[in-house]
Amino acid sequence: MSPTDTTSLLLRLSERDLGILESLRAFRLLTTSQIRRLHFTESHASLGAAAGATMRVLTRLESHKLASRLTRRIGGVRAGSSGITWQLGPTGERLLRTMHGEEKRRRYIEPSGAFAAHTLEVAELAIAVHELRDEGAVELVSVDTEPSCWRTFLGRHGVKNILKPDLTLITANGDYEDHWDGRSRFGHRAPSGRRP
Repeated sequence: MSPTDTTSLLLRLSERDLGILESLRAFRLLTTSQIRRLHFTESHASLGAAAGATMRVLTRLESHKLASRLTRRIGGVRAGSSGITWQLGPTGERLLRTMHGEEKRRRYIEPSGAFAAHTLEVAELAIAVHELRDEGAVELVSVDTEPSCWRTFLGRHGVKNILKPDLTLITANGDYEDHWDGRSRFGHRAPSGRRP
């Protein structure tokens, strides 16, 4: 994608459009309902109005190949549009790769049912924490998804190992930060160093 193509496309996208694409990049898969909860929480008269706006925006992004829907629905046909699962489309992938200065292409194909279910569960956890933050129940310091949350460490005999959690979260409470990763049942607590 040339700089001119990127600029032209960016001029046609809203801040919310880009936010949706960045969320699809971070989480790999999201349902219509999850996208609504992340990006359509304000200025709608009802949940139905927010759901309708979400579907209109996603359909527009899909028409430009920025987002694409999976053929399999979560919850079956009765789930309606909220059960549609979305991922980045080929144009969306190229646009974000260009914006982030990345060369390696990330291929998006129809995933297996088990992979989709697992990926959506990880996204659901992160979205629930975002909602707790919005309610003022928790201070959210950071959320990292794969592969940016992966960490290297030296194992036995100096062998380099990689810890690959699905997600890492840092929340704060008082003078402490709680660090959580997707591979362990419990996080660990450390002084934040941010507060007096």
